[in-house]
Amino acid sequence: MEPDNLDAVSVSSSKGASALFGFVKRKKLMPAFRWLFEYSRNNFERQRHTNLVLFACVQELAVESAQIRRDVRRTSSSAEADRSRFHPTLAAEP
Repeated sequence: MEPDNLDAVSVSSSKGASALFGFVKRKKLMPAFRWLFEYSRNNFERQRHTNLVLFACVQELAVESAQIRRDVRRTSSSAEADRSRFHPTLAAEP
């Protein structure tokens, strides 16, 4: 082969490889990337929603816990007052 023909062969094979790569990119890679992007986006949206629901549950539990703590303190302080009023000797006990 002559040197001019070698250049023509390498150029035509690079055009073929480029066309093949473009075909694979359009028909295989881009749909796969699109699916992965949509799947990830949907997954992140579900995770965000789950986080919001769980955070609301934690807030609700914190409010209930504070209310129960307050009720226990009221009950224990009123029980101590009742005990000291009716049984002065029991007020000194722990």
